[in-house]
Amino acid sequence: MRCAIELFQNLTKHASDVNLKVGYDAKGQCHLRSENDVAPIQWDGLRQALDPVLALDMPSLKARRLAQLEHGARTATGGAGLGLMDLRLCSRDNLAAECIPFESGGGKLVLHVVLNPKSD
Repeated sequence: MRCAIELFQNLTKHASDVNLKVGYDAKGQCHLRSENDVAPIQWDGLRQALDPVLALDMPSLKARRLAQLEHGARTATGGAGLGLMDLRLCSRDNLAAECIPFESGGGKLVLHVVLNPKSD
């Protein structure tokens, strides 16, 4: 539930038009998938926040999250970059993220979180 709440909060803060899907597969894993457009003015900031969070190993991610909580500055949209970190942590590193650029500028952010309730 924590992952779902984090994903919804992220979408309500940063997206106006959202495609959100929730479902289960044959293995009992819950899939949360969101797609939303990102305005050209926010595109570079998104990439700068997303790429490092996805590149960190889990111990480094935990350390960065704690440092951000203690010393992090807020972005222009009010976030501190914690949403993506929390999604990786609460899904036990089962977050896939993709930024698909538009030729006209900006792009689409796709997040896919997989949860396995049988192991929780």
